[in-house]
Amino acid sequence: MKFSQIPYQRPKMNEISDAWQIAMEKLNQAKSVEDAYYALLSLDGQQRYFESMAVISEIRHTMDTNDDFYKQEEVFFERAKVEFEGLIQERNQMILKSLYVDEIREYLSPAVVDRLKKNAEAFDPCIQNLLEEENALSGKYFPMTANITGQLAGKTYSIAELGKLAGNDDRETRRIFSGVMEAAYEKKSKEFDCLFHDLVQVRQQIASKLGFDNFVAVGYGRMGRTSYTPEDMAVFRREVEEILTPVVYDLFKAQEKRLGLQSLMNFDENTDFLTGNPSPKAGIPVLLDTFQSFFSNLSPSTKDFYQELRDKEFYDLGIRKGKIMGAYSNFVPLFHAPFVFETYNETAGAVKTFAHECGHAYQSYLVSKEVFVENTKNSSDLAEIHSMTMEFFSWEGMEALFGETGVKKYQYFHLKRALSFIPYGTAVDAFQHEIYENPDWTPAERLSAWKALEEKFLPWRRYTKDGFYDQGRFWQRQVHIYKWPFYYIDYVLAQVCALQFFLWSLKDQAGAFQAYEKLLEISGRRSFTEALEEVGLKSPFIPGSMKKVANEIQEMILALEESL
Repeated sequence: MKFSQIPYQRPKMNEISDAWQIAMEKLNQAKSVEDAYYALLSLDGQQRYFESMAVISEIRHTMDTNDDFYKQEEVFFERAKVEFEGLIQERNQMILKSLYVDEIREYLSPAVVDRLKKNAEAFDPCIQNLLEEENALSGKYFPMTANITGQLAGKTYSIAELGKLAGNDDRETRRIFSGVMEAAYEKKSKEFDCLFHDLVQVRQQIASKLGFDNFVAVGYGRMGRTSYTPEDMAVFRREVEEILTPVVYDLFKAQEKRLGLQSLMNFDENTDFLTGNPSPKAGIPVLLDTFQSFFSNLSPSTKDFYQELRDKEFYDLGIRKGKIMGAYSNFVPLFHAPFVFETYNETAGAVKTFAHECGHAYQSYLVSKEVFVENTKNSSDLAEIHSMTMEFFSWEGMEALFGETGVKKYQYFHLKRALSFIPYGTAVDAFQHEIYENPDWTPAERLSAWKALEEKFLPWRRYTKDGFYDQGRFWQRQVHIYKWPFYYIDYVLAQVCALQFFLWSLKDQAGAFQAYEKLLEISGRRSFTEALEEVGLKSPFIPGSMKKVANEIQEMILALEESL
């Protein structure tokens, strides 16, 4: 069945709740491990149904935020998801108190049960109204940004179109369209301020009702982090600042010299060479066919995964009015199938993003037949290793898209951005710690805090004076800060691990891919540090591990630069 043919029906929460309570009573009254197991299966069936309908609605809404039907369905889910989360937490508490908790830990895995316990710290029935309010507020971000447009010389451009033009090889074109994009966002600046201020206040109320000083602990609980703490993250951020930021600074200063510029501006950062950036062959069909060949050659399993993705049309890559900007992969449990979403604008970055989302989707495909839906899930730090590592494995197919010379430029582009992303992502994480530790800050104080963090982690960055970004607003383009607090650092941790996989693959491609597939298969049953150790990767929290990776990648970047 193709995605467009999948029937959608709004879940009837009273029926789900009734069935849930019957299964919960069976779990509570279980006289044997088998009784407990079958009660959990009944609960799992309800979870699969609800989550599938929620995912289908969300996908179709993001495909067209102007569709009135799915607009209303998302309003419904703002409340329904909170109600269902209450049911999930009831189940989790009963699992933790069950006479058969040790056996259940074996069914689900110790890591899953530990994660459920951590999640439980961030929930209580007394905060349900606040959670509904938080969902309603965060849900405003996508519609607010999906229809942002910029105007120039009587023509209207979408943000996706402006993003592509702002990366043009001609500097004056970059400058002009970057300015148009900033002006488009500037019109929404007060809305961004007010929305985020309201979110911080609601999240602080949630933290207070749960007995925490601030929202940081709630954020870590929601993320299910069981193997590292805010204190560990502070040490990691310091290592990024002291070890990696100087390396990236040197890369941008070399770029400034290579381009013959007196001052490298933010709109120049993605222009690596005077001869132009790597540009893929045009068209979504070309992209899809290129990856078809790549996945067919990578392994029998990846071949089957990708063929199924295309046959069922579980993807949406086009650009159109009302479709949100960005990319994601989601999983529809009832149909055991992942969905890949992107606004593909035919740039090198968009190609990398497609590979990224395919990495997520491939992991979902491999674990799609797990008995319990909880085992198809994993912590986001591990999930982002799946996606970022696939970006590097996909190098094998890039020559078909970029040509013999272009593929070297693409490799340079990819490695440079992989390193330079780490300080940026670390700044996002530091920012979230600061704003939630200081919930009484004004919007202006938050802008000042972001500017200070840019100076610390991104000292090479220069903006057009008094523009949207120069005001300290670049973070307002980062959806995760609004919708998924404390998620973003997981991209950073994953990037360090993905670079390890990449360096491993240069020496032993087969061995690296075998370890990668093992990671995909065990991620739902292991914590972050447990999974890394099992497949032979070093934790980013081990002192010195980042320095080794940074030095080796820097050497590769310099070698590629000399060859171009």
